[in-house]
Amino acid sequence: MKCPSITPGGRVPGHTAEQEHPRHVLTRIDRLARSVKDLQDIVHELKARKVTLKATEQPINTGTAAGKAFLDMLGVFAEFETNLRKERQLEGIAAAKARGVYKGRKPSRAASQSKRS
Repeated sequence: MKCPSITPGGRVPGHTAEQEHPRHVLTRIDRLARSVKDLQDIVHELKARKVTLKATEQPINTGTAAGKAFLDMLGVFAEFETNLRKERQLEGIAAAKARGVYKGRKPSRAASQSKRS
C-alpha cells in the first residue's frame, strides 16, 4: 500500500532538498492504516525514502526505537478495533435479518438492467 501523500516521483509534499530529515506528520496512526501489514508497508516505504513518521496526538516518532515500538503496538490495537467493529456490524445485521427488518440494499438501476441483458 502506497502512502497517499508521497508523489509517484518519490517527493514528499512540503519537503525541500535543504531539509536533512524529512518528516511525515499526521494526527493519529489509526487514520493512516487499518491493518498492521498496511501500516508496516507504509512505514517501510517512508523509511526507504529516509522519511520519519510523527503523530501529533500520540507519542510516535519513527526516528526513535521507542517510537517504532509504540507504532507497532498502536497498529495492533487499531487492527483489533477494526475487527471488533466488523464483528459487531455482522452481529447486528444477523439480528436484524432474524427480526425481518434488514433487507439489504435495494438493487441499483444499472444492476437490475444488466441482469435483464
